[in-house]
Amino acid sequence: MDGPEYIEKVGSWLSGAKGYERFPGNRLALGDELVLPGQYHYSLQSGSLVLVKLVDAGGRDEQEMLAGLDGEFRSLASLRTDRGLQFAYQVTVFVFPGPMKEEEVKVLTKAKQVSAISRCYLLPWAVDLAAKKTFVHHGLPRSNFGLLGGDSPLRNVASGELKAETRADLSREEVRLQPGRPWVTFGLIGVCLALAVLTGFSTDDQMLIRFGAKVNSLIGAGQYWRLLTSVFLHFGFLHLAFNMLFLYNLGPGMEALYGHRRYLAIYLAAGILGSISSYAFTPGMSVGASGALFGLIGAYLYFWLRRPRAGRRLGRDMLILLVFNVVFGLINPSVDNWAHFGGLIGGFLASAGVGLPDDEPAWYTKLAALALLCSLAWWGFTHGLQ
Repeated sequence: MDGPEYIEKVGSWLSGAKGYERFPGNRLALGDELVLPGQYHYSLQSGSLVLVKLVDAGGRDEQEMLAGLDGEFRSLASLRTDRGLQFAYQVTVFVFPGPMKEEEVKVLTKAKQVSAISRCYLLPWAVDLAAKKTFVHHGLPRSNFGLLGGDSPLRNVASGELKAETRADLSREEVRLQPGRPWVTFGLIGVCLALAVLTGFSTDDQMLIRFGAKVNSLIGAGQYWRLLTSVFLHFGFLHLAFNMLFLYNLGPGMEALYGHRRYLAIYLAAGILGSISSYAFTPGMSVGASGALFGLIGAYLYFWLRRPRAGRRLGRDMLILLVFNVVFGLINPSVDNWAHFGGLIGGFLASAGVGLPDDEPAWYTKLAALALLCSLAWWGFTHGLQ
């Protein structure tokens, strides 16, 4: 079976057995972006776009494939935004007549592109028809959208049995996204919105204090719950809108990376450590989710540390965002910078403490991260009391 014949077989299976629609043309969006010709098949699943592109890789060199995928990733991000979708996944299946060379397999590592900010995931797979092997670079939800099911031609290459492999140099960069909508993110936004409505989007200090703002003297008198409630309060509409837009853009991607429970634990730990840091070093009243939001940046930086290649694009975005917010905070006297710094550290340590799904750090690493997190919280809390 040659490349075009195999591609037609997979395309027919996607349309017939899996209910995918054929995407016309050989590009995702209008424009001058370089893309590789191939067959697109798409499906909408739980508010997310799933694309499978089948490419005849025979005779194509590495640079051509990489350049085409760069343009395709940008088009994928634009398509997700334009259609208002939760996530966009694209599996690009390179069909090699074989036998594949080692340098061709390395293209998979270079071609993978993940951006939790844009919520787009472009994942390369490869089929070696001569060896009857499928090389799978993981990163989809656990279900793999059924693409490796028992009747899949991607699983049963030609007449051979599944020999799906992930090379050692690829497994270190595996990113397995957690399934489901970002309900925790929506819930956090809902709580903040509800409190804003109850306070009438107030900028009055007394109103915010009544609902749980961080006030050092009251916390020192035993109202410790303010360290948490202040995270969900905001000073007027603009403060709320800015923070919720930040959360809406960063939260779903991190929730997909860490899973619902880990993500919630990271968010709350970062928010509380940010409040404690503010309690220790900022005498004035304080409200806002910014400490917890800086914790999301810390969590993304931890992901970059654990997955250097997969997180490279994301890590650069986070550093730029971090520098911008730090500079903005330093020139704006109304910003509680200590809450930001505390939240950033809290998010990073909490991420190390809970770990990434399917990539658990050693128990002593988790214990050390949690011990340091608790120690910093205790020091900040006792320092504030003094």
